[in-house]
Amino acid sequence: MRTERFVTRAATQQMTIGGMRATVHAYQTPFDPLQHIVAVFGDVGSGEDVFCRIHREQPAHDLFGRGTGGSWVETAVAAIRDKADGRGILMFLRNPVADELLEPKQAPAPMGDGKDGEGHGSAVLRMNRWREVGVGAQILRDLGVQSIAVLASLERQYVGLGGFGIEISRTVKLD
Repeated sequence: MRTERFVTRAATQQMTIGGMRATVHAYQTPFDPLQHIVAVFGDVGSGEDVFCRIHREQPAHDLFGRGTGGSWVETAVAAIRDKADGRGILMFLRNPVADELLEPKQAPAPMGDGKDGEGHGSAVLRMNRWREVGVGAQILRDLGVQSIAVLASLERQYVGLGGFGIEISRTVKLD
């Protein structure tokens, strides 16, 4: 898993996000037509204890906000600016399942012929989540990251990251 590579960098551009300069990269895989977006703030060169917000796309929630103040982007950028001296990563993983806009907790329809026992909805969701972890880990590896301080409102576990050589050093709780 540490050497597997199915993520490629498709584009890079300089942008200002939340008043901070960032290098924004678009990544793609052969599995989905969507591109995943990553904003890198400051020098993450050492790759150690890099503040990182891993965000799975939630279109309605992302568009209309959290209802408790600023967007997740504003909150994460403020944490990178104020707690990490402007050094960090925002990762926006796109979701290929369009139905999640309407029913985020609903499993997709069963796939496959069912002979392998893994064609049911929860197995498909699990496989998609593992693929997203693999995509995120490969993006972090491409950026030279070895360990991350996860920016999250709740304690999060990304068990699959270790298989790709990415360690979680700590969780930094966001307000």
